[in-house]
Amino acid sequence: PPVAIPVRDESSVPAPVSQSAPPRVILVSQVAGISRVGVSVNGQLRFVGRNETFPANGKQYRLVPAKNNLLAVREVK
Repeated sequence: PPVAIPVRDESSVPAPVSQSAPPRVILVSQVAGISRVGVSVNGQLRFVGRNETFPANGKQYRLVPAKNNLLAVREVK
């Protein structure tokens, strides 16, 4: 006789919500007098200008001066 195997109902299991980390400054590069900042966005490195507004995770971000002459990423409201 055929044996019934229980089947897990996948429709009742909620899909995992992907939490994206905010962008962060990884490095600052200066080549031929042009400064670019390497920003980590979802595991990918993106180079942006110091005064450039850039999109990430559906929001707009900008680089701002932080302590010790470093840069930090802030969300543009």
